[in-house]
Amino acid sequence: MKLTVTATLAAAALALTAASPISATPPRPGCSPVQTRALISHFVAAFNTGNRRAINDTWASKLWFKWYSVTTDPGARTPEAAARRDTLLSYLADRHAANERLTLTNVKISGVSSGGYRNFEFHLMRSAADLVGGPTAYRGKGASTCSTGRLIAWVMSAAE
Repeated sequence: MKLTVTATLAAAALALTAASPISATPPRPGCSPVQTRALISHFVAAFNTGNRRAINDTWASKLWFKWYSVTTDPGARTPEAAARRDTLLSYLADRHAANERLTLTNVKISGVSSGGYRNFEFHLMRSAADLVGGPTAYRGKGASTCSTGRLIAWVMSAAE
């Protein structure tokens, strides 16, 4: 029975991701590895299309939000700015207007912390009109909250 439920949940999450990766409906709350991968994919797809509603739906409210940080230019955010949920959508809209696009190349789902956060690491290719030298490899890490199934933290920097 447990295997059937797990397989059904995995299939549903995959179907959600494949059928409507940029829809306004975010993945269900939770933080299984499948749900977390779907959430990350949902955010990247929404970012790449500039879908503000879908982007907003992937991020936790101000109460849970920790940061969205890019540590290298273009679009570097100071720690103070990175911690502001109220500027996140306008920052991401500005980066989308600069033709920024993210292409995930690897996601590693880690454990759940004692505070109920699912941790993950990722590698991606970042491209933008203002990114000198063309598409660049980036690496980063982040977290989502299990109680809401929303992203709470994302930090990325150019891979060295």
